Amino acid sequence: MASLVNMNDAKLSLRDNRAIDAQNNVWLKIDVLDDKNRKRSGWVLVNGEGAKRVCCWDWFDFTQIKETASLKDIYLDADKSLKRNKDNHSLSGYKPTIKETLSILDKQYLVEENKYTSIKEASFQGIVNKPILYSALSRLLINYKSEWYSKVDAEGKLPEWEELNSEMTEDAKNLLGYLQTGDEAKFEAYLSSVGKAKDSPEAKGFETLRREISRFPADYKESPSKKLTKAQFEFYAKMEALEKQVTAWEKTKEKIKKMLWWDDVAKGLAKLKQQNDTPPENGEATNATTATTTATDTTPPATLSADGKAWFIHPITMHIFNFENCVCNKCINENQFKSIIPNDILHNGLFYKMNNDLKHTSLSTFLLKLNKYFIQYNVNSCLQKAHFISQILCESDFFRTAEEYKNKDGSTPSHWNNYKGGANYHGRGLIQITHDYNYDSFGKYINNNTLKDSPDIVCSSLDFTIESAFWYWINGSAWGNINSIAKNNDFLKVTMAINGGYNHVVERNKALITLYDKFNIKNCLLYHDVKFDNYSFGTSAMINSKWYENNKNKVQEVEEALSNFYTTLQKEN
Repeated sequence: MASLVNMNDAKLSLRDNRAIDAQNNVWLKIDVLDDKNRKRSGWVLVNGEGAKRVCCWDWFDFTQIKETASLKDIYLDADKSLKRNKDNHSLSGYKPTIKETLSILDKQYLVEENKYTSIKEASFQGIVNKPILYSALSRLLINYKSEWYSKVDAEGKLPEWEELNSEMTEDAKNLLGYLQTGDEAKFEAYLSSVGKAKDSPEAKGFETLRREISRFPADYKESPSKKLTKAQFEFYAKMEALEKQVTAWEKTKEKIKKMLWWDDVAKGLAKLKQQNDTPPENGEATNATTATTTATDTTPPATLSADGKAWFIHPITMHIFNFENCVCNKCINENQFKSIIPNDILHNGLFYKMNNDLKHTSLSTFLLKLNKYFIQYNVNSCLQKAHFISQILCESDFFRTAEEYKNKDGSTPSHWNNYKGGANYHGRGLIQITHDYNYDSFGKYINNNTLKDSPDIVCSSLDFTIESAFWYWINGSAWGNINSIAKNNDFLKVTMAINGGYNHVVERNKALITLYDKFNIKNCLLYHDVKFDNYSFGTSAMINSKWYENNKNKVQEVEEALSNFYTTLQKEN
């Protein structure tokens, strides 16, 4: 399997994954699968033999499949895949689309494990954390009939969907026919289909059910709940479930028919093209505008295939054609970062209000380390990065400081004495960790046994200043892994986990809205539809917390502040 490596992948910028030899050749450390489906890591020379630079327009390693199988054949193949095991795993009899899909999915297991996948959700979930496999799957180009196209016969039915009746409702129809009318032929057809003998316990159970149903009052359908006894109503419910199964499939086919538009549009476009291709009658000359039109000024009318066929490309792959994509799995660059930093900081440098080695930290130095820890702590998506930065912006006074401010006269704020361990354990780092137990936990996490006794190191070392925030983001909050909370776009719970009291909640939300634009989240394949201007406790997991129950006044205060902010936003826009 060929391996496609994105040269802009933030992971490749790390020292552990990139090297330059004495001849200034660039080497990258990449992962591949061997013939036993084991992941192997190794170094590849960027311009060496076996490596090829490609761009998005090369369509590198795409597999084209012109699928000719019927809808029913594909359904049966997918159903057959559910029975795959070590004695029945060959893909030789499968249609091309299913065959190629399963061959990729199977690689999530080692060959010696004798495990095999099928066309079901769990098999696809198995490759979520395996980029080699999900990228290969996303590069399948399938040529097949659009779901918006289907032939309609003289009776107004969809023949290819009608062929699925036997798989969707035939058994239910036969069993229902037997239960309602006692049709033995339909009962035998049902038993044969499900592989049950006439004297099996299942068959005996249905015979008993049939006898009970035959004793229903003749007018029971007028009001089943009133006409039937409690026991009879339970039997009726079983029969009703079968009826719903049958009618649901019929309704599905009707819904499909209403959604068909391809044929109408294809015919309309063909008619338009024919009109454009028709020359003037009776030797009429074209008008001056037409006569001077050049080839580059005219665009041929669009067309759609008359048979409904089209090429399907997975949206995950489309990101390679997006030149302004988001920051998912990418480093944040200086231009993006400058756009969210106040002018005084751009002029004086980051942390210019500090009086230690952090003072006047350059943007490039800071970003190099910030991007490193994004990768190290798996804060990968644009949504998670936006939530993270919007919080540390407010916690660090927009990167003016990495330590909680003292009083204006230089004295120690009285509330510092409320921190566990005393005033010496006040807020430090980008997220302002507090309390002796947090300093102790962070120190143990990074194998630094002196950190608890020397907490100032958290705001004097750039690495500790940044990493302390990531440690807290993943491991330090009593509310759990904040990265997972951010993934759900739960701004109110993220803010509670960071701040604990919703201080500057509007400023945090403003920063998040700014980052939506600067990080191109609107172009993200996963999070393009998230909203940052409609947060409320009603849609937050906070509503189920004890804090919510015990702090109704604060809840109201936060709701009002955000509501006023959103109203102002609407007026400005």
